[in-house]
Amino acid sequence: MPLENIQSHSRMRNLVVARHITMWYLLKNTELTLSEVGRIFGSRDHTTVMHAKKSVNDSLTSKFDNEYKIHVENLNVIL
Repeated sequence: MPLENIQSHSRMRNLVVARHITMWYLLKNTELTLSEVGRIFGSRDHTTVMHAKKSVNDSLTSKFDNEYKIHVENLNVIL
């Protein structure tokens, strides 16, 4: 998926999931702040990045929601 699509303001579900996982991954594996990650994604507010992080974390710990979990596992295999 092109970076421009992930950085867009589109609310298409596949782009939102990709954006959330990318934000979560950057926070987890770098020393970037919430605001810095937000700027990477088109000047998004730090609270948007916090929401993305919470969404991914909640999904990863949920027994019922596997959407993010599957994508994160695939990402770990690729990287």
